[in-house]
Amino acid sequence: MLEKIELKNFRCFENSKITIKDLNIIVGKNNAGKSSVVEALRMISMATKKCTKTTYINAPKSLKLPLTIKGFRLPVEKLKIDLRSVIYYYKADIAKITAFFKNKTKIVVYINSEVAFATIVDKNEDIITTKRKAEMLDISSISILPQISIIKENEKRLSDATILDDMDTYLSSRHFRNEMFLFKKYYFNEFKKLAEETWPGLRVRDLDYNYSRSEYINLLIEDARFPAEIGFMGSGIQMWLQIIWFVCRSQGSETIILDEPDVYMHPDLQLKILNLVKSMFKQVIIATHSIEIISNVSPRNIITIDKKDRQMRFANHLEAVQNIVDDIGSVYNLSLIKLNSSNKCFFVEGNDIKILQQFYNILNPKGMHLLDSIPSLPLGGFKRLNEAFGASKLLYENSKGCFKCYALLDSDYYTDSQIEEQYRKSIENHLSLHIWRKK
Repeated sequence: MLEKIELKNFRCFENSKITIKDLNIIVGKNNAGKSSVVEALRMISMATKKCTKTTYINAPKSLKLPLTIKGFRLPVEKLKIDLRSVIYYYKADIAKITAFFKNKTKIVVYINSEVAFATIVDKNEDIITTKRKAEMLDISSISILPQISIIKENEKRLSDATILDDMDTYLSSRHFRNEMFLFKKYYFNEFKKLAEETWPGLRVRDLDYNYSRSEYINLLIEDARFPAEIGFMGSGIQMWLQIIWFVCRSQGSETIILDEPDVYMHPDLQLKILNLVKSMFKQVIIATHSIEIISNVSPRNIITIDKKDRQMRFANHLEAVQNIVDDIGSVYNLSLIKLNSSNKCFFVEGNDIKILQQFYNILNPKGMHLLDSIPSLPLGGFKRLNEAFGASKLLYENSKGCFKCYALLDSDYYTDSQIEEQYRKSIENHLSLHIWRKK
């Protein structure tokens, strides 16, 4: 998996580093450099997939690299990456992107206005010179969602080589049915299952190609009992099915990257795709402006991109995330959004949630949710318990019983009769209260 990315003289970055965790939500103001980071990730992803399948050559002379360096060209034109302005303020001859992996290998991409050239470096700092040696390194594959668009109304059968060559490029949408037909026996059943589970009322009926009847591949979809070929369906369902297909065919990758999936979908679908990729992949990177996604992850997983920073920083607390939301131009209050989306909150002594999260991770190692994504309020003890009673009753009654509050407190040397009285009040005020037997 990825451990760190380093950008030198690349686009708007002079010399910046980005640490990568298991879950990473990348945010940033307009013109802060988020799109440039995504471009770098696209090139790294392409390199992970080409390194074991291509012939290694000497570096192009225009890069002015040592003759000992061998690697392979990246066809970035298929990613719609324009190299003419790739150098930071035109101050250097080349830009450099370095991806550090947890197994101590590296991918280094050298770029100028003419070419992007990737090299592989092993844990001993030796440069890999053949695809056979690259296979021995076991570099984890990285899958990044292509720039998807509306599906063609009709799609003729293409050669396997054409489909494979363009799968991770902007042409993927134009070859959607072809991809599915080529990999039908591997991913279609999983695609059908996930699509129907995540889109209410959807049925994936059939994927068919019979040249004697038609020169086109047909994907028959039924939405809310309305059957039609996918080319005649709305843009929303077309985009969603492309994302689900991408997720299904990327299951061999350890790392998955989504670039602004919120552009294509409603808020409820944004949360579905977030939870889906978290449950299926070891490492998730999502570049987004979505308040729904930002408000449903831990602050420690939100990283702000700023082209002026040498080291990109994670938010670490809710106030920092609120500042991020304000910076990107939103008027939303994250605390209220968290309350609304979770329909629950915790009242605790102080910094209890971090400790409870450790127990939760042990009891639910595959849990998709984080306790610190649920709103919590430190009471400091029994003295402010009446505030929790009032808030719990207000939220419960105004939500018609849908909102639930929980409190977890120390006994603070109170007598058994005093504690029993607090339990009685908690029932009256719809607060689920637990008091530790010891201080």
